[in-house]
Amino acid sequence: IDDAIVVLENVYRHQEEGKPPMEAARVGTDEIALAIMATTFSLAAVFLPVAFMEGLVGRFLYEFGVTVAVAILLSLFVALTLTPMLCSRFLQHEERRRNVVFAKIGEALDWTDVRYRKSLDWALENPWKTMGVAAVASIVGLAFFVLLPKELTPEVDESGFIVASETPVESSLAYTNEKQQRLEEIVAGVPEVRGHFSAIGLWGGANQGFMFVQLTEPGERDRSQRDVMEELRGRLNSVPGIRAYVSTFGSAFTAGGDSEPFQYLIMGPELEDLQRYGDVLMGRLREEVPGMVDMRTDMRLQKPEVRVEMDRDKAAGMGIDVGAIARVINVLIGSQEATIYKEGGHRYDVRVRVEENQRSQPADITELATRTSSGDLVRLGNVVRIEEGTGINVINRRDRQRAIKILANLQGSSLGEAVSEADRISDEILPDGYSTSVAGASETFQETFASLLFAIFLAAVITYMLLASQFESLVHPFTIMGAVPLAAIGALGLLFVTGMSLNLYSFIGLILLVGLVVKNSILLVDYTNTLRSRGLERTDALRQAGPVRLRPILMTSLTIIFGVSPIALGLSEGAELRQPMAIAVIGGLVTSTLLTLIVIPVLYSLTDDGVLWLKSRAGAVQRHGWRGAWSAAHPAE
Repeated sequence: IDDAIVVLENVYRHQEEGKPPMEAARVGTDEIALAIMATTFSLAAVFLPVAFMEGLVGRFLYEFGVTVAVAILLSLFVALTLTPMLCSRFLQHEERRRNVVFAKIGEALDWTDVRYRKSLDWALENPWKTMGVAAVASIVGLAFFVLLPKELTPEVDESGFIVASETPVESSLAYTNEKQQRLEEIVAGVPEVRGHFSAIGLWGGANQGFMFVQLTEPGERDRSQRDVMEELRGRLNSVPGIRAYVSTFGSAFTAGGDSEPFQYLIMGPELEDLQRYGDVLMGRLREEVPGMVDMRTDMRLQKPEVRVEMDRDKAAGMGIDVGAIARVINVLIGSQEATIYKEGGHRYDVRVRVEENQRSQPADITELATRTSSGDLVRLGNVVRIEEGTGINVINRRDRQRAIKILANLQGSSLGEAVSEADRISDEILPDGYSTSVAGASETFQETFASLLFAIFLAAVITYMLLASQFESLVHPFTIMGAVPLAAIGALGLLFVTGMSLNLYSFIGLILLVGLVVKNSILLVDYTNTLRSRGLERTDALRQAGPVRLRPILMTSLTIIFGVSPIALGLSEGAELRQPMAIAVIGGLVTSTLLTLIVIPVLYSLTDDGVLWLKSRAGAVQRHGWRGAWSAAHPAE
C-alpha cells in the first residue's frame, strides 16, 4: 500500500495549501506519478532475478517472486486510478488539533520536522563529514556480514526428529535388536515424547537401525526440540555397543538424501587412503570446530565376509561344475523361494535352506554336498577352502572418482563455518590427486548463496537501468541507490543482535530491501528535480524537498515495519523460517530511513557538483585542447 499512501499524502498536502479536493487530487497525483512509478518498477524489478533462479531453490522461490511482483504492479494501477478518485470525493482537510490523538501525532510530527530541518542544514554545510559517517556505517554493515553465521535454512521446531543407530559391523539382527530396544526405552522415558517408531536391518544391513520420534506440540512442552535432542544425544550414546545419531528430518532442499546438514566429500584413487584422510579430518574437526556432533562416515572397509576358495582343477577332475558349487551354497545357506503357501487370504513365502544349527558357522559350508556329472554326491570340503576376512560394504563415487562422505549435525555451529574449516583443514592434509566437494544441504547451501549474491547484484543493476530510463539520467540513479548500503548496517546488525543467521530467508529480506529502500531516495530526488525545474536553486530545493517528503517517507516506512512486526516476533509455529526475513527488512528500513533523509541530499549535492566539474573540464578541452585546458586549470604551473 506504499503507492496509495504516497498519493493520498501528496493530495492531502495540496488540500492543506488551499486547493479544492478535485484539483488537489489531480495536481497531487500528477506531481507524484513519476516517483511512485519508479518505486514500484524498482521493487518489481528486484524479483526478476529471484523468479528466474535455477535449481531447487529457484523453483522454491518462483511463486514468491511472481506473486509479489504482480501484486505491487496492481497496487500501482490502483494508486494512480482508484486512490485519486476516492481522495477527490472523500478526503477533506480538517484541523488535526481538534482530536487529542491527532494533536499528539501533530506535535510529534512538528517536533520531528524542526529537528530534521536543523540536521539537514548541518549536513548540507558539512558534506564530507556526513559522507564520512555514511562510509563508516557501510563498513560496519560489511563487518556484520562477515561475522554473521551462515546456513541454508534456520532450524525449525518440527515436533519430531530421527535417531539413526549403528552397532558393530559383525553384529547379528538379534544383537542389534537388543541394543535398539535399549534406545527405545530411553526415548519412551522422555516426558516430551508422544510416540516413536523403530526398525532395524532395512537398508544398511543387520547392524543398522533407525527411529522416528514424535514430540508433543511446542505449546504443550517446556523444552524446545533442540533441548530434547541434545539430552537424548548424550543419554543414547551412553548405551554400550551401539552408536546413536540424533538428526532433524532434514531440509526440504536435501532432496531425500541424508538429513545431516554437514556433508563433505573427499575424492581420490585409493580407498584405504580415503579412510585415513577422512579419520584425520574428522579428528581435526572435532577439536577445532565446537558444535559438530554425530560425526560419521559412509565408508565401511571392515564388513565381515566368508570367502569360498575352490580348487578348480580338482573339481574339474571329479566332474563338478563350479556353478553347481555356487548354487548349492546360495540355496542351502542363503535360501531360495520354493513356492507360495496361501491360506485365509494370506500369502506365505516358502523358502528352502538347511537348519539353523547346520549353517551357524563358516565351516558348516564344507559339510554341504553337491553332485558330480555322474550323479555321485561329493562333500564340498573336498574341493573348497573357507577363509574369513573383511571386505568393502559399498564403494561410493563422485564425479567418477572413489569418494568418502563425512556427515555431521551442528549444535551451536553454523554450516558456513563448518564447511570453511573443513576446506582449510583439507588443504593442509590432502596430497595431490585428492580433492574435496560438498553434498546434500552443504552443496545446496553453497549454490544458494552464490545464486543469491548474484541475484542481489543483478537486482541492483536492473534497478539502476530502470531508474536511468525513468529519470533520463545516468547520474541520479547512483544518488538514489546510495540508500542501499545504508540499509546494510541495520539489516545485518539487527540479525546479529537478535542471534539470527544469514540464510535463504534473510537473503530474501536483503533482496527486498534493494527495492524498498530506494523508494525514499526516489521521493527526495524526484521532488528536488521538480523544484529545480520550477526555478529554485539546488540547495534551496534540497532544503525544501526534504521536509515536504518527510511525512510520506515516515508513513510508508512505519507501515512496512508495523506490517512485518508480527512475523519478526515469531509467535506462530514454524515462524523460525520467516523471522529472519522480517528482521532484515525492519533493521534495514530503520537505518536507511534515518540516514537517507540526511545522506541522500548531501550525495545529490556532491554528485551534482561532480557533474558540473566534468562538464566544465570537457568544455575547456573542447575549446583549448588538453594542454590548454591543463594550463587554464593550473595557472601557477
